[in-house]
Amino acid sequence: MLNIGPHELELAFKKGVALKEQIEQLRQSKEPDWQEKAMQMIRQSRFEEPILEKQRLKGAGVIKTAEDEEKIIQAFQTSASLDTEKAESMLAQALEMKQIFEETHYVFTHGQTHSGYFLSLVYKAEAKLAGKMTKHFKLVRPHSILEEHESIDKYVKGGYFFDHDLSVRRDLLSCSGNLYCDAIGESANSFMSCNQSMCTLDELLVAQIGQATADQLTSTIPKTTSTGNLYVVCIPKEKWTEVAYRCHPGGMPCTCKTESDATTLLQRAQEGTKTLDCEKFQGAQYRIDLRSLKLDSKIYALTPFTKTERRHMKAIVDQTIHQRRETPGV
Repeated sequence: MLNIGPHELELAFKKGVALKEQIEQLRQSKEPDWQEKAMQMIRQSRFEEPILEKQRLKGAGVIKTAEDEEKIIQAFQTSASLDTEKAESMLAQALEMKQIFEETHYVFTHGQTHSGYFLSLVYKAEAKLAGKMTKHFKLVRPHSILEEHESIDKYVKGGYFFDHDLSVRRDLLSCSGNLYCDAIGESANSFMSCNQSMCTLDELLVAQIGQATADQLTSTIPKTTSTGNLYVVCIPKEKWTEVAYRCHPGGMPCTCKTESDATTLLQRAQEGTKTLDCEKFQGAQYRIDLRSLKLDSKIYALTPFTKTERRHMKAIVDQTIHQRRETPGV
């Protein structure tokens, strides 16, 4: 850990204040891509040390009061995480991104294990080789880049299924609509903070590049933290019912409320309040059908890794995918 004193904390806070002013100017400009520009500025301003990052976020107006900070802390009170400071700073980063997009998009989070980041890098490298660029859209499944999209009706109206099945998990992304949700084993914060995934991401990685190559990649994952990844998914408000739906654990649609209540309940979840959203389960749980998701949505990855570690992981993946492409029969 760095030797952090009052001076370093003050500088981090002031950096957040300056960023907040710059982003507000962007917001007022009403430029079509102001949100993407704001995201670039945010990424460049982040600190890798959680304590400094939380100070920056306080200056940026994400954590305004002691109550705001306590709400973030409470999101991990039921977690078995050994690195809650890192988890708290990542949740606060997601809340900062929500501030950027909340006027035009609904914002969801998805927690997963370390290996999921490698999976995303593999998909991106393969998409790049195929001439398909995906800016502001981290790939979490291979079909996220398909040009033809399928209807969500398969899961909303298609009858019984169980999303622990790998074939279903290839399509559905389990997400929290309430970014503060702390439900054990049923929330993005739970999976991220404990470095766990309901979906066997290693199986998806093996299916994409083979067992030997997958083992080679995962063996290089940094062992510096016990915190997993947190993906932030931003879906245009007018299109959210085309790609996502409220559900019970296991992925089946929640029918406890009428269809007309869906947006009202999501808006309530987005406010971060704990409410009894259905007759069976507390907590806003959602599934995003990745077959239906288009590039007008945004997917960002928050990882516990340092910039140097992320660059190293990307270099390994790019080299691996290039070698597989150059080697016939692989």
